Amino acid sequence: MRASVSPTPWLSIWGPSQRSSAAAGGYSGEPINTSQIPEGPKPPAVFSAVRPERGSTSHLDLTELIGVPLPPSVSFITGYEGFPAYSFGPDANIGRLTKTFVPDPFFRDFAVIVTIKPTTTRGGVLFAITDAFQKIVYLGLALTPVEDQTQRIILYYSEQGSSRSQQVASFKVPDMSNKWNRFTLTVQDDEVRLYTDCEEYHRMEFQRSPNRLRFEASSGIFVGNAGGTGLERFVGSIQQLVLKPDPRAAEEQCEEDDPYASGYGKWG
Repeated sequence: MRASVSPTPWLSIWGPSQRSSAAAGGYSGEPINTSQIPEGPKPPAVFSAVRPERGSTSHLDLTELIGVPLPPSVSFITGYEGFPAYSFGPDANIGRLTKTFVPDPFFRDFAVIVTIKPTTTRGGVLFAITDAFQKIVYLGLALTPVEDQTQRIILYYSEQGSSRSQQVASFKVPDMSNKWNRFTLTVQDDEVRLYTDCEEYHRMEFQRSPNRLRFEASSGIFVGNAGGTGLERFVGSIQQLVLKPDPRAAEEQCEEDDPYASGYGKWG
């Protein structure tokens, strides 16, 4: 899951007061002080131009990091069941300083709710929180390349002091390419579970300390890529990518309508 990454300077981050004017199609203000951006090697991912408010303690909608106007290689499309979604091209660069969006410390137990449509068989990173130098993925979700019509959903969970990214769970699923896929991954106590269509698909145990995850002040959170880690970028569409501090959130994806809706892939 390696991909070459060419260095690109970070953009200035706008203050919250500019968000409404940006959404209306214009911007009339000065960039806020960018001293919060760390010195040293320039991270390769471009941080989107609108700074969202710090994420809610009830949930974190990672698509809010995309911002308005849309950055290069990202566009709006019609998604699953006609709802809006974002299309990510191979050059999409979405990222932000973690502290601007993610609570500190992070949720002890949580759920990741996902609705995606990959358009390649290469897999890729759905989201990642990295260290300041973008070498280690502290928390992230990724897809492996397709092999023999299957691929894996990988959960990264690396506690403070880790010298490398830790893959704590790996779930084998059918090829997800070119169709809509809805699933929820939950972390509770020392167990990771994967749900689809309101049903548990698989579970795995893992070991972690009783401490909640904490992130460096200069760490970054990325959508559709993992910054400078070299992990494969996601190419395709993302409709839903939400973190919730309640593992029971898997119930939110229960099918109320026809589960065989157009273009929807079932794993069973």
